[in-house]
Amino acid sequence: MASRYYQRLLVVLLVLISIQLSSSIKCFSCTSNTEPGCSDLFNNITIPASYCDLSTSVCVKQVLPALGSIRESTFRGCVSEEYCKLFSTKSKHCSSCKEDYCNSAVTSIPSISLLALPISYYFFSMFKE
Repeated sequence: MASRYYQRLLVVLLVLISIQLSSSIKCFSCTSNTEPGCSDLFNNITIPASYCDLSTSVCVKQVLPALGSIRESTFRGCVSEEYCKLFSTKSKHCSSCKEDYCNSAVTSIPSISLLALPISYYFFSMFKE
């Protein structure tokens, strides 16, 4: 009986851990005009990340097309949720996301805590009474 209680308690704790505790997220911030590592061959070791404030609640990766002598450029940073809609006609690509560091690549990776949930459940189910 106590074992089942601890299993449920663990599941609840893991769910709570996976919920973001604050409304701000952390996004990579750069432009390929000044930092070559910001382009599609993204280098997250050299590119800084910053916390978004409340008015810029999502991360973005935007690719702007070449215009005349200006080369194609990539922008990564914090923006408002409407940003990609507002600049859709001027962008070659624009995608936004709402998780820490999610503007580093095309695909996002599930959080570690969400992966830990089924693993911990399996582990504790082995010790059922």
